[in-house]
Amino acid sequence: MNAIILAAGLGSRLEELTVITPKPLLRIKDTTIIETQIRYLKERGIDDIYIVTGYQSHKFQYLHEKHAVKLIYNPDYALTNNLYSLASASGFLEDTYILEGDVFMNRNFIPKDTPFYSTYFSGLKENWRNEWVLDFDRNLYLRKIILPREHNDKLDDKKRYIMSGVSFWKKDDSIKIYEYIHQFIKYNSVKQMYWDYLIVHFLNKFQIQISTIAENDWFEIDNKYDLMKLQEYFY
Repeated sequence: MNAIILAAGLGSRLEELTVITPKPLLRIKDTTIIETQIRYLKERGIDDIYIVTGYQSHKFQYLHEKHAVKLIYNPDYALTNNLYSLASASGFLEDTYILEGDVFMNRNFIPKDTPFYSTYFSGLKENWRNEWVLDFDRNLYLRKIILPREHNDKLDDKKRYIMSGVSFWKKDDSIKIYEYIHQFIKYNSVKQMYWDYLIVHFLNKFQIQISTIAENDWFEIDNKYDLMKLQEYFY
């Protein structure tokens, strides 16, 4: 079992905050976002960790030396989204956790035992507009991923389960992801595509469960407002 952390993005929505420091290297509490992820993965016995870098990639080098993680450079990071980052590491997909590098994990919700199915970790959020909403049945099987353009004018204002940016993929499903991701890159204009669009497009090819987590178990840092809310929560 291994893990891939997607940390190549520019982080432009944080403006001056990421001119010097890439988002995954922002410090929350007493450590960085990405080192919290690494620590939690290692606590679960996952030592084979790949980090896909791009923007200011040299600043991630210390992670290789400090934590023995492997670094993969995505040279197209400035023009592409994380589908290309995952493609850069797709040869290492097996029983794999995939984490977005801007997700601060406030608790180690990675299970001690390997999930039986591919899994999206998801919690209820109040401010879910512009998020990817997950619709699942009473047995926690994923039925649909509702994109922001599909739900912003249709759903009510109740809390919704959204993607946390942390997921697990069984080896058979990882093989499918490998195949689909290279098909997309070969035949489509997908430079600005998030990798989860593959799952949206091919959802009927997967059996995915939801692992529900608490609202404050994770914080995704998309913009200065997200960072401010996180700082308010801790300080």
